[in-house]
Amino acid sequence: MGLLIPLLTIIFSGLVPYTILSIIGSALFFTGFYLEIKGEDELNLLKWGREYQEYEEEVPMLNFILGAWRQIKRQ
Repeated sequence: MGLLIPLLTIIFSGLVPYTILSIIGSALFFTGFYLEIKGEDELNLLKWGREYQEYEEEVPMLNFILGAWRQIKRQ
């Protein structure tokens, strides 16, 4: 749901002009989202140690396409 909010500027671009402010807003959102993920990774590494480090090496940090594909297959 959090990713839908910055995409609303693209979805409604037929009704509302897509401005430079919406581009900047989307870029700031995705930058913040990425930094939040990195912060969570650091906390998990402190909490779980070597086990989480091994998990990080096996699993990609961001993979929306694979996640969407798995969700479709489950339904």
